[in-house]
Amino acid sequence: MKQRLAVIEVIRSLCTVDTYVIVVEHDIAILDAMADLISCFFGAPGAYGIVTPSIAPQNSINQFIEGFFPSLNMRFRSQPLNFRLGNDDNDDQLSFKGLPYLSYESKAVVHESKEDDSIFRLSIEPGTIRSGEILGLVGENGT
Repeated sequence: MKQRLAVIEVIRSLCTVDTYVIVVEHDIAILDAMADLISCFFGAPGAYGIVTPSIAPQNSINQFIEGFFPSLNMRFRSQPLNFRLGNDDNDDQLSFKGLPYLSYESKAVVHESKEDDSIFRLSIEPGTIRSGEILGLVGENGT
């Protein structure tokens, strides 16, 4: 993530009163941190193309997720994007009724490297991994 944040700083440093920087980005979080205004492009090859008016990132991203651009009165997706799993009747807790899961205990690991005198520490809090969940682990390079 450090590298992506550094890229954001470089890109933003290129912007002046007299210049624009146009970025095509797939990561909504990075786009939100980077952009002052967002336009969405969509269409079908050989048929049509639409460019939305430039608006603030929060509004543009929410409209994209919803699949509807009010300023154009255009729905381009029949259902909003849904990042939740299962039937979520309670915003505080996702429902995974009947799905198996794995519970794990807390653990602490310390690794000392003799080659470069570095120390790696990992602390894990107890928790569960449920079937159907998507877990992401992000390191320094975003991998």
